[in-house]
Amino acid sequence: YADGYRAARTALMHLPTQQLQGDWSPRRANGDDNEVKVAKVILLSSAHAAEGKSTSVANLAASFAETGMRVLVLDADLRSPDAHVKFDVPQGAGISDYLTSRGAVELEDIMRPTSVEGVKIVTAGTRLDYPASLTSRLAPLLDDARQAADIVLIDTAPLLAASDVFDILPLADAIVLVVRAGRLTENAANRVAELLGRFRVPVTGAILIGGHVRKADYGSGYGYGDSPTRGKNRRTQRSATQALPPRGLDHDEASEPRRSRP
Repeated sequence: YADGYRAARTALMHLPTQQLQGDWSPRRANGDDNEVKVAKVILLSSAHAAEGKSTSVANLAASFAETGMRVLVLDADLRSPDAHVKFDVPQGAGISDYLTSRGAVELEDIMRPTSVEGVKIVTAGTRLDYPASLTSRLAPLLDDARQAADIVLIDTAPLLAASDVFDILPLADAIVLVVRAGRLTENAANRVAELLGRFRVPVTGAILIGGHVRKADYGSGYGYGDSPTRGKNRRTQRSATQALPPRGLDHDEASEPRRSRP
């Protein structure tokens, strides 16, 4: 599972994002005049809640940190914040405090270390009474965040559940959608595509959670050779590999990516 997130990280680091120009619909995309950007601020969202969005944010952060990058996670899902739980960081002063006390609270004051070396987090904060009005004032914080980290990952509300995320979309360099297999209907997918096209936001791709794929036998022995114990060794390797905890954060099998697709 950790390798799935590493593949997503590699795609985000090396593939250009595409900003849709003009009209877009599920059956017609105007891709001739796309602008290419280098992504530094990456926003993750999903169509609905409980699709694995916050888990994907946490594990992407860990994957970027593996490369030596300074990573900053912003928990901008102000209605239902839980990114801090993935990093074992208690809720405290954060985004909402920064926005409601502009000038009195600096970004460095609310950036908190996490259980992953190289990753810091800014929690949602303690003043969450009016989340919609807060997200519309997020631009100054993101300007400061660009200077404080190499990669900024934003956890947001689901696209079809709240309007808050649409104030943040234009501020990001790249958008990644998290989709749980079997949950997203065709109508909901078309609605998400229509909204993203209308806002002309730069979309990199999607992370598929819970897809059913056949796992390859990839262990220390690779499964090659004519040894009579080859089959037994491969079965042993497969069992041992699956028994090891993934090198990610707060993994429950229901939230694991079975395939990362740029």
